[in-house]
Amino acid sequence: ADFVAARDREFLAALTALGVDPRKVVMNGFGHGRIVNSQATYANVDSLIQASFEQLGDPAGGVTYHSMSWLDAHVDHALSGTVLRDKCTASGASDAGGCTFYQSDLYRVDVPELSLPDTPKMPVPADLNPRKIKPAPGPETARLRAALDEYRYSDPQAGRYGIGWNYSVKRYFEFASSDAGMSDYVHD
Repeated sequence: ADFVAARDREFLAALTALGVDPRKVVMNGFGHGRIVNSQATYANVDSLIQASFEQLGDPAGGVTYHSMSWLDAHVDHALSGTVLRDKCTASGASDAGGCTFYQSDLYRVDVPELSLPDTPKMPVPADLNPRKIKPAPGPETARLRAALDEYRYSDPQAGRYGIGWNYSVKRYFEFASSDAGMSDYVHD
């Protein structure tokens, strides 16, 4: 629980650095690996996303939802992406642009310097409108770098340990902080 709470603090600090109001972030309480490791099923995740739709609004009605891609090799990412994709399709939001999916560089075919070994790589089919997004130079890039730095920040008295950068996916953060990594891949 302490580990998950520390990761959540990093995540919320990174969102704050990007200008997101952390009070508007919905977190459903599943820690790393716990969605698939018997704590949740498709039906559990579906009910959590449905509750978000009811609380925040339906994606077909103008609210945008973001998730990791169902094509992602990480099982937690894939399950949450699958459920959101299915719910967005059922609500008609897929055609309205109300759902966007991110595919981590760690699992992309075309980023061999970063790819995790022995991980199946899933290319995004062209009909899903894959695209690379890049922050504008200046303040937008500075905010992104500040957000990435939140995963490196360590202050044990404040419950911050730099877990993301130092202990989890250091290669990802090093790459993402570089000029080459200042981009992301999304699809519909």
